[in-house]
Amino acid sequence: MKRKIREHELELVRQALGDQEQLPKEQVTHLFRDLGYVLWDAQAIAEAAQEAQIQEDQLDLSNLWRLLLMYRQREGMRNSELESIDAAFREEDLEGTGELTALEVPTAIRSLGYQVSFEAMQSVLRQVDVNDSGGVDKMQFRKVVRMLQECDAQLFLQAFDDEDLARLQAITFPSAIQAFCTTGLQSQSLDLPEFNDDGMLVRRDDFVRSCAAHAHQVREAIKRNGGWTDPEVNYLKLFFRKYDLDRNGRTPGIICC
Repeated sequence: MKRKIREHELELVRQALGDQEQLPKEQVTHLFRDLGYVLWDAQAIAEAAQEAQIQEDQLDLSNLWRLLLMYRQREGMRNSELESIDAAFREEDLEGTGELTALEVPTAIRSLGYQVSFEAMQSVLRQVDVNDSGGVDKMQFRKVVRMLQECDAQLFLQAFDDEDLARLQAITFPSAIQAFCTTGLQSQSLDLPEFNDDGMLVRRDDFVRSCAAHAHQVREAIKRNGGWTDPEVNYLKLFFRKYDLDRNGRTPGIICC
């Protein structure tokens, strides 16, 4: 079964490659898009190529397959992301067993800035812990994070498709802003600097990748603020100042929001 799956995926790479015997390295991102990778990351692809020791500027089928395997092994993430994920895993693995329990995984996930419901977390864990061992190792924990990112991507895709009534895979910039507002991301605007004309169209994958970048910023803010988003911190500061009458950074007692 695993051999047949491998052959099927290899055939998809051949089809994406088309009549070309080799593919320039700068066009690999287009290949990944054709293979269905919505959140492909150019830097993560470059780092995967480096780890796979692929130095050629023109990649043949063999090199493309090696690159894809390494990219998937790394869950499509940058070195900096993997280091952060592995650090969260080690911090929660206090006994050094190399595994996290079903109770420890959500704590580690929250330390990475993810806000996940109990039901969603259990759903992901059931898919990752296929042998029902009750434990998740480092590679499985990376997969958990990747699957949570894919859940976000599905939300972004749905927001886009709700505005793309004509199914053109492209919407106007105002429609993109409207779709962005429905995602629940706490940010000021959609970061698409190349689309500064209301008459220009925003492509589906560009919209999703921009939303994913905003989601990353929100997670970094949550990590920085000890579990709070930037808008929530601003609200708390304003609320605190209401009772900090002497402006000395202290309040007379415990207050409730």
